[in-house]
Amino acid sequence: MASPGAQCGKGKAEVLLFVEHRLLAERSCKVVGPGLGRYNVPGLSSDIAKRIGLKETEYAPDRPDGAHLRKVGSKMDKTMYARAIARKPSPSCIHGLTTAKLGKPDSAILSGQYRHYVDTLAGLGLEIVELDALAGFPDSYFVEDVAVVTPEIAVIMRPGAASRRDEPNHIIGVLERFRTTAWIESPGTVDGGDVLVVGKHCMVGLSERTNPQGAEQLHGILARFDYRSDTVHVPEALHFKSSVNFLDTETLLVTRSCSTLDCLSGYRKLVVPQGEEYAANVVWVNGQILVPEGFPGTRRLLDHHGFPTIAMPVSEIAKMDGGLTCLSLRLT
Repeated sequence: MASPGAQCGKGKAEVLLFVEHRLLAERSCKVVGPGLGRYNVPGLSSDIAKRIGLKETEYAPDRPDGAHLRKVGSKMDKTMYARAIARKPSPSCIHGLTTAKLGKPDSAILSGQYRHYVDTLAGLGLEIVELDALAGFPDSYFVEDVAVVTPEIAVIMRPGAASRRDEPNHIIGVLERFRTTAWIESPGTVDGGDVLVVGKHCMVGLSERTNPQGAEQLHGILARFDYRSDTVHVPEALHFKSSVNFLDTETLLVTRSCSTLDCLSGYRKLVVPQGEEYAANVVWVNGQILVPEGFPGTRRLLDHHGFPTIAMPVSEIAKMDGGLTCLSLRLT
């Protein structure tokens, strides 16, 4: 019997990532739609769908216009990511800043975990803009910290750690290809890891890396584009997004310590199980939730609420205080 991928599509071979435990490597049918609902699959007949294990509730008949796989009634149809900016880790990454007490990372394994992450983003339909490693900046592969990118603008951060202060100069040229730019200026400091943007709502966590002056500057820049803003104190983590991330425009995954923050009151909140706080650092990418490997309770929680997940190896990245959001800047 021919493979399902050979039957269900034409054109360039790509990775097809289906929901939950049926992650299948297929040809030419690409997942691009987010949220909850049913899929429309180009070239996918009901017979082929059954062969590859899709239930009838998970797909709709092929659309006449041949549109890519898209969930019907999505809450985030307008938030599809088109590309991601990432930077290769340097062997010097093992000398970066960290408060974690998980031991010294293996740079080769860390680089492999980064490569798996980037390949996954590419498989989900993103163009990868990959930057060269910077040996003099061991933390520079955490590109999220140097910019906050919205559909309207890229705001260049002033990182809170002195050793990272010059990193933005090595990414500004790339960001200017895609957005107009603005800068956080001294004495303000902001790490991108402290900034969560959900729709037109910007939340900034005050932490060791982000100060009130920087938060105020960021709020002022985004106010030009009608964003409403909140500033909160980070209760017990390096960054705000260590503890709070969006699953869709109405739902957040949070740690228990952040679940009662006033600025989150308008959202549905899913609280990660006790002992799995690290797993709150997840990334929504075009209909899939990238989650750190090794946290089964969190995956069960997301499964129960209908969010498809992809588990990602991050053992060495975690040793450097890093997480899944840190490794890329995702642009619509």
